[in-house]
Amino acid sequence: MIKVIFWFSLIIIFYIYFGYPIFLIILSQIRNQPIKKSEITPKVSIIITAYNEEKLIAKKIENTLSLNYPKDKLEIIVVSDGSLDKTNEIVKRYKRQGVRLIELKHRRGKTAAQNEACKQVKGEINLFTDVTAIYKPDVIHKLVRNFSDNKVGCVTGKVLFATKDMGSIERGLTLRQKYELYFRNIQSKVHSLSFTSGCICAIRRKLCESLPEDLVSDLAMPLKIIEKKYKVIYEPEAVAIIERPLRMIDEFNRRVRIVAQSLYGLLYMRRLLNPFRYGFLFFLSILHRILRWLVPWFLIIIFTTNIFMCKINLYMWLFLLQIIFYMLALIGLLLERKETKVKTNAFFYLPLYFCVVNSAALVGLIKTILGKKFQIWEPVSR
Repeated sequence: MIKVIFWFSLIIIFYIYFGYPIFLIILSQIRNQPIKKSEITPKVSIIITAYNEEKLIAKKIENTLSLNYPKDKLEIIVVSDGSLDKTNEIVKRYKRQGVRLIELKHRRGKTAAQNEACKQVKGEINLFTDVTAIYKPDVIHKLVRNFSDNKVGCVTGKVLFATKDMGSIERGLTLRQKYELYFRNIQSKVHSLSFTSGCICAIRRKLCESLPEDLVSDLAMPLKIIEKKYKVIYEPEAVAIIERPLRMIDEFNRRVRIVAQSLYGLLYMRRLLNPFRYGFLFFLSILHRILRWLVPWFLIIIFTTNIFMCKINLYMWLFLLQIIFYMLALIGLLLERKETKVKTNAFFYLPLYFCVVNSAALVGLIKTILGKKFQIWEPVSR
């Protein structure tokens, strides 16, 4: 029985990281649904959510004002979620340039801020973004051209993290990004995404709904759009760049928050978990994401069951490989704070980042079970 549990867990891990991508590539050759794109210029409302962002809000507004899009088709709204610093004062300086400030008197969270903005927007397309995301000049054109296809309800873009000195975590994240973005593009063509990047997410205004304030829209809103028979797609040429140093604790906390918020979003849209009604979406996207969140549990099962089978040579070597992998991660952790190029070696940063991400998934799942919610967000140290 122990062997069955061991191999079942190992097969699941293999499927998540290798089997699913291979399946997706094969499926893309059979089922490809290209989006009809054309150059259109609908009125776009850019919604910037902010909390205590006095250091970056001016740069974000300047970047938004400089975007290559007809000014008479652009509405810029900054929603200040109970900011206590000079954020509101700085935003008001741009009033003559058409920037509108919505002040929430008390801090209620990102979703509440977006809900308030959606009640007041005038555009056909709502573009949600964060203060940390700096857009390429043509980003709006690249996003909205997809809405010429009536089946498209939401478009998310490419997010790149740019740091001057790439350490272990930055390199691990960069590699993960390349993996994620490649398959996000394929999945978008095959069917539809079930999630978006919150800092670059464009949605038809008619499809935007007020969400419970304890949810985050990155997953709940896309699922609502899919439920309405619209597509959520990825536009690789619409680029947002986030420039900030990424510490290991920042990435860990970010991943914990993402997993917990995604789980709450999925529970909110649990009717989509019916494989008989939403089979293609369930097996292609939702099931895969659930299994990825469960990876740390499978890793624990593999490690513990392996201990009881070490008398057999095959299992002894498999156990030894696990020990070596986790030792490399530990060495990577010890090197993370040191000024050395050794820490950027893939032998160290790959195991370290893998362990950070899955430890965060474990914590995120536990926090969800315990009822911990991440309604309020804190600006990342920069």
